[in-house]
Amino acid sequence: MIRNAYRVLLVLWAGSLWSLALWVAPTLFFAQPDRHLAGLLAARLFAVETYLGMAVAAIGCALPGCWGDGGATLASCCKIKPRVLSEI
Repeated sequence: MIRNAYRVLLVLWAGSLWSLALWVAPTLFFAQPDRHLAGLLAARLFAVETYLGMAVAAIGCALPGCWGDGGATLASCCKIKPRVLSEI
């Protein structure tokens, strides 16, 4: 259930990125007579999209069903040794 909800969230994020890149940004440059303003607006939208992508990634790392064991796979990929609670 959690894995399916995360997949839906991931697909929604990817769709928003594609629509921003392929539809919204070109429309801004076409409709806005001032290209500088259109660039500023597009940059702000891409910045918001970046934060959205980081939030989706953080949710994916925190969910136990998405990385298999709650982020230990990510830690092993980055060569970070997870501490066992008994060692602390």
